[in-house]
Amino acid sequence: SDKNMLERIATHRRSSVETLARLAAHHCPDVRAAVCENGNCTDELFRQLVKDSNSDVRFRLAENITVGRDVLESLLDDENPFVASRAAQSLKRLTATVVYANFPEACQPACLRLVNGD
Repeated sequence: SDKNMLERIATHRRSSVETLARLAAHHCPDVRAAVCENGNCTDELFRQLVKDSNSDVRFRLAENITVGRDVLESLLDDENPFVASRAAQSLKRLTATVVYANFPEACQPACLRLVNGD
């Protein structure tokens, strides 16, 4: 279907920023949600998607730790508690990833246990 094709374009690694911007404004929330997963999105486009009227789009954005700390922090106050909770979980994962990457390899397992509260 056309919707499936547009979703595939939205997630494709070679989709241009211009294409992603058009798809982020598409009437179908599934297409807009697919844009949230594309690493070619600009910070401006991610900030636009934070304001999307559809909570499923915002949830997909909140799942993506590559959107940046500021985008995830803005979703912490989302009106939908599932979006806010997912943003909090993603922030925790983002913090763990950064901390983990900055520790010597021998210390990484212990570091993860500390960050995750295990």
